[in-house]
Amino acid sequence: MQETINFEIGGQSYKLVGNNKELTEKAASLVNEKFNSIKNVSQSASNREIALMLTALNLAEEKESLDQLFEEKEKVLLQEIEKIDSYVNEELEKLIE
Repeated sequence: MQETINFEIGGQSYKLVGNNKELTEKAASLVNEKFNSIKNVSQSASNREIALMLTALNLAEEKESLDQLFEEKEKVLLQEIEKIDSYVNEELEKLIE
């Protein structure tokens, strides 16, 4: 479901439409942390830097999405491994009896 998401990076407010508010907010937080560390080195901000910040947000959001997908797939794989392990142990027990 598309929703309007408000966030702040480097003291600048932004608004965009997205599907996952939590994901976008987490990504924005990562970008904001990076921006603040870079801002300490350079005090000037330009339109180019704003475009770079939005690009960084997009990349951070993609990274968070991939991390979530990886965790979900890992859980499924571990569950399947446990099922296989249980089945093999049951069959071995039958052979021993």
